[in-house]
Amino acid sequence: MCKILIIVFALIAATPSGVVQAGTLVDFVRNFSFSEPDSVDRLPYSEVAIASLLAAMGGKDAPPTFRRQRVIDGGKAFLLVYSPDISGSPIVMIAEDPDRDILLEAPHPEKDRATGLQAAHLLIALGARAAIISGNNRCAARAPSACSGKTRICGGGLRAYPSSDPAHDTQSLFHQAHIALSDRWPQATVVQLHGYAQANSDTLVILSDGTREQRSPDNALTGKIRDRIRVSLGAAAVAVSCQDPRDRRFAYRPLCARTTVQGRHLNGSADHCRLDATRSSGRFLHIEQQYQVRGAIAEDPLTALEAPPYRAVFRALAAESRCLKSRCPF
Repeated sequence: MCKILIIVFALIAATPSGVVQAGTLVDFVRNFSFSEPDSVDRLPYSEVAIASLLAAMGGKDAPPTFRRQRVIDGGKAFLLVYSPDISGSPIVMIAEDPDRDILLEAPHPEKDRATGLQAAHLLIALGARAAIISGNNRCAARAPSACSGKTRICGGGLRAYPSSDPAHDTQSLFHQAHIALSDRWPQATVVQLHGYAQANSDTLVILSDGTREQRSPDNALTGKIRDRIRVSLGAAAVAVSCQDPRDRRFAYRPLCARTTVQGRHLNGSADHCRLDATRSSGRFLHIEQQYQVRGAIAEDPLTALEAPPYRAVFRALAAESRCLKSRCPF
């Protein structure tokens, strides 16, 4: 009963009805109705929808298809923007008074189980600026993406990413929200949360910056986060960097985000859809995690930070991100 009382907060809808609901940001994501696999040919995308989403994110009047709610969670205030009427519209959460210059993204909240919950949780725990969570299953649309890259994730063998995968398609509301917020805060680090499975591997976290750049040793953000996770968990194999050739001695899947369109955007690609970036801007951090790491938030948001792998990722991000105040917590 005590846990229930702790997590309840007032969520006041910024709508004429003034309805008061109970829950948390993590609960909101947990209970959200994500579009199903193979449910549409292509997700809606139009100039009108983009303009409406951006207006709502900016706190301006927007068509009723987008809802804006002011949320108080963990003693902090957030603007929550989403649309129950537009299939695949992202969930956007923006902090009123952030502590750290971080933008969190979860493009695969369904397939990469618990990453949407993690984005909402870390938004509060880190005091980040905002979180963008995809509103659809990455396999929701049957039409292929026009962007480069191939996958087996949705079945049917190796083929183009589906157009409903916002990490691999620029024609998405998720990508437009990413551009708007990363441009609004031009020094913010964009941390994109992913999940993967690999049996018989000691590697729990794979870090990359979305480029083919190689650094040995890796003294950039990818290497710094890796090293802090290693110290926290007491082993080198638990975290690796795609940018460091020395880490190839470990058995891990090369999930290095080179075709991720948000990384291409931040790393200065001339074509986010088709061209890989060659040099890192230092602003994009792609984190692949085994379920042993991200699963803690699915089990219990109140105790997630007590789980050593989850806590190690949290502490590394907190230590290596830019503080927006004279002093940041933790």
